[in-house]
Amino acid sequence: MPIQASPKIRVSGLTILKNGVKYDYPFREAIASTLPLVDEMIVLLGDSEDSTEETLRTWMQSLPEASAQKIKIHHSTWDTQKKDGSVLSVETNKALDLCQGSDWRVYIQADECFHEQDTALLKQLMQEAKADPKVEALALSYHHFYGNYQVLNRDRGAYRHEVRIFKPLPGLRSFGDAQGFRFTNREKPKALKVDALVFHYGYVRPLAVMVEKAKDFDQLFHEGGETLNERTSHWNQFVYQYKPGLTFFRGTHPKVMEERIKSHDWTMNLEEMKKNRSFSERLLDFKISIENALPFRIGEFKNYRPIRRHRHFAFF
Repeated sequence: MPIQASPKIRVSGLTILKNGVKYDYPFREAIASTLPLVDEMIVLLGDSEDSTEETLRTWMQSLPEASAQKIKIHHSTWDTQKKDGSVLSVETNKALDLCQGSDWRVYIQADECFHEQDTALLKQLMQEAKADPKVEALALSYHHFYGNYQVLNRDRGAYRHEVRIFKPLPGLRSFGDAQGFRFTNREKPKALKVDALVFHYGYVRPLAVMVEKAKDFDQLFHEGGETLNERTSHWNQFVYQYKPGLTFFRGTHPKVMEERIKSHDWTMNLEEMKKNRSFSERLLDFKISIENALPFRIGEFKNYRPIRRHRHFAFF
């Protein structure tokens, strides 16, 4: 009896975007890195103050027709009255609701990119896990960049894995400030850790843009008053400087980032900064390096419940 091919899976991608030009998000690169994984790409545009939509539509005209047709632009007005960051998950859930009849959802934030080296693996894993009820999501590994494209932040605040691919299960929604996903009863999805990377560029911007973006986003999390004033004062003094947990990046970036990286015109000399570390900073660096060499961290926060090891998945 001939072996029947597995039915093709359908995958929806989604992202939210507001003031992408003003805050120098690599949003075109983020979308481009997702297109090979999906059949449709939902882009929910917030009420921007800049040329984000025009820039996006102009870029779409340069894409192959099949790729451009995947992108579906929708519009939304952000409700910024609540000061707990939840507007980000509210908007993400709006985008989720626009996805059409898919077997999987692929979520990408506007300052993240997938690497093309992982495309085939992720497609294979979605196909394999489609019918497995124990697998509700895939938790991908993270590279968090800081200051420039050659420096990684690996301190405890830099989460090592997060759900970016998941099944459209009832009640599974974006949670909190949209870092991860939970069911409506607050239960975490069961996820397999995957040896595939998300490149996070949230702290790689020209300094003035980084400060402006951070101050504006703090207003989504804090009411006016002492706390917000303290945060504003902090950002007004912010510079890219050494902190424990920074290390050199020795790998390759996604190809979609090549042009942006070439235009990078500011510097942060980590090698020189490391020479001037205090004794306590050197000890903390050593502690962080040991933690990151282990398959787990004591007390590590996770937005998912890790399940059995699989030959394609990372050790946990």
